[in-house]
Amino acid sequence: MTFLKALFLATVVILILLTIVYIHIVFALSIYNLARYKVKEKKNPFLYGWEYKGKSVLKLFASIFILLHFLLFIDYYRSYINEKTKYHDAKVYYVVGMIPHTYSVLLGRFFTPLNPLFLSITKPTDAMKEYLFEKGSKLIPDTDGERELWEYEWFFYPYAIRFSDMYDRYYVKRLYPTAQISKGTYDYLYKRLERLYEIIEALNTKKIADLYREADSIKKMPLMAYYYREKAQWLSQPTPTNIISEVEKMKIWEKSGELERKIKEWLQALPNRMDYQMQFQEWGNANLKALLKVEATRQFIVLQLMQDELYREIYANKFHCNNETSRDYINLRNRFIMGGKNSILDRWSNIGGSKEAYILQGDFKDDSNSDFFRVILKKYCSVEVLGTSKYASEFHEKK
Repeated sequence: MTFLKALFLATVVILILLTIVYIHIVFALSIYNLARYKVKEKKNPFLYGWEYKGKSVLKLFASIFILLHFLLFIDYYRSYINEKTKYHDAKVYYVVGMIPHTYSVLLGRFFTPLNPLFLSITKPTDAMKEYLFEKGSKLIPDTDGERELWEYEWFFYPYAIRFSDMYDRYYVKRLYPTAQISKGTYDYLYKRLERLYEIIEALNTKKIADLYREADSIKKMPLMAYYYREKAQWLSQPTPTNIISEVEKMKIWEKSGELERKIKEWLQALPNRMDYQMQFQEWGNANLKALLKVEATRQFIVLQLMQDELYREIYANKFHCNNETSRDYINLRNRFIMGGKNSILDRWSNIGGSKEAYILQGDFKDDSNSDFFRVILKKYCSVEVLGTSKYASEFHEKK
């Protein structure tokens, strides 16, 4: 009965997706033919040049499209609804929603959220996901963190891939400094930031009965924290005074600092969780590579959060060379940069992640904040730390 219900819902969703894609294809072909062919007599420019071959091609495309999507549905069904998983009634909606969610993830990797193609496809797919989430999430107990994990995966992760957001003008402001956002957009982004923190908190304080979903939660936590930090920093940056006052910005900055400290503590405690350790011990090489990437990312974001905390200590005149934050930062930074056979970056490199590991390490070293604290620790604490930026002379060596 569960499979039949899932199959029915999947059929409806696949047909809707086929309609969406079909409209995009017809529109693209029509524009192409308008540019290529001269319109003669009374021929319809939107059909001229492809009406003879277009119909048969589209029929073939529709057949392949439906077949591939049903295969995708079956793969998701087998992965998430079996004797080892929990809440099968809820996962019927999850499995079906993963089909349109695949579009959101793929588009999120290649397009910015304000790209017309991204919006024209993700708006209807998000509407389907919202309906399925509302129906399915009610079937999971409030005390189980799988609800929040589901919400993050569908409504935050596609934007976290590029550290952006559907209505976020941050990347526009970087390209066009005069660009502004409205008060409504700012409030919307702030509410999403608050909701993201609530999700992170739930995933670190609630249990997830389904061990496979618990594993998903662990693997997604570092990126989740990274995304939160990026958003919190931007929302406390200078904005037009008609949107938010300096006092309000300072309150947001202070509040985000308190919440970031909690997130840092959760990330630091993550390796001590038994389920985290079990995954490293029992999973095969393919999954081990993914988990080593998670651990490298975890260390990277913990370092970033430590730097934010050190900045706040300097601002509050509480910075000390030998306090807990400084000691932890120095130790983790040197372990992260130094490498060696016991380092996480080296283990990751040895099983095929060398390029990504090099990029992640380089991103940290070349970050202006990282170089700032290298100089501060050397000048005021007489401590040499690893990781000199190739842009050092442009950052702080001149000062």
